[in-house]
Amino acid sequence: MKKGIITSLVALSLLSSCSLIGVGSVATQATYNNVFPEKWSEKATKEQQEEVKNQVMKLLEEEYKQPFKLESFEYKYEKHHETGGSINVREYGTYYFKIQAIDNPIIELDFVIKDKETLKDSIKSLIESFKKKDLKRLYCSSLGEYYSKNHANASFDKNAFDKNAKYCDERGDSEDYQFYIKYMSN
Repeated sequence: MKKGIITSLVALSLLSSCSLIGVGSVATQATYNNVFPEKWSEKATKEQQEEVKNQVMKLLEEEYKQPFKLESFEYKYEKHHETGGSINVREYGTYYFKIQAIDNPIIELDFVIKDKETLKDSIKSLIESFKKKDLKRLYCSSLGEYYSKNHANASFDKNAFDKNAKYCDERGDSEDYQFYIKYMSN
């Protein structure tokens, strides 16, 4: 009986030490990555942040042919924990925007631009990436967000919604807002 208990305790001890070694190596890697993250971009200077902000505002006004008001803007350069097969810690900047369409107050653009996609490159490539991936869909997807938040409320402005939906349809960009309508109808 004693021999069986001792054998079980030794086996349990060996198994737990093996699992601790595995956990220890993962924990060590996580600590290393946290202390020495993979740098995906350099921290933007105040001037570079202003340049990004000004170019984004200019692009919005050119793309949608109407004035916009910047309600809030923030830049954060920080570590981002990205999981997958291993624990990766990457360091890059994120620009946070909240922008209101002046002539269409139901349109509120709330978005982020991550400079990780430029992989240590210039502001020019960051802006080009924004133009290519996000610029054309921001307005009409914010119309969809307006619909999802307000369609059941008394504050829902159907005339403004219909006017902006027509604008999105004419641009060939109705997919985003129509997704919200279909989703909210189910």
